[in-house]
Amino acid sequence: MTIRLDSKSARALSERASAQRRSASDLVRALIEDEVLGPEQGPSALDLSARYVGAIKAGPVAQGRKARERLRGWDPDRRG
Repeated sequence: MTIRLDSKSARALSERASAQRRSASDLVRALIEDEVLGPEQGPSALDLSARYVGAIKAGPVAQGRKARERLRGWDPDRRG
């Protein structure tokens, strides 16, 4: 298969391939496979950020000064 690119696209492809330490052909092949077959399923954004996602069992927080007073001792690290 032959692909003709303008000089700007060819340069961008070459730079991206170099940055990823792979050949331009390998990069084009991977891009085509991702487009046709879909990208490889890796961990989702939720999986990657699961330790930061959650809920707190608490009532409503007051506004203004009272909220700052109640939250003054809050620590986001709830591991122990």
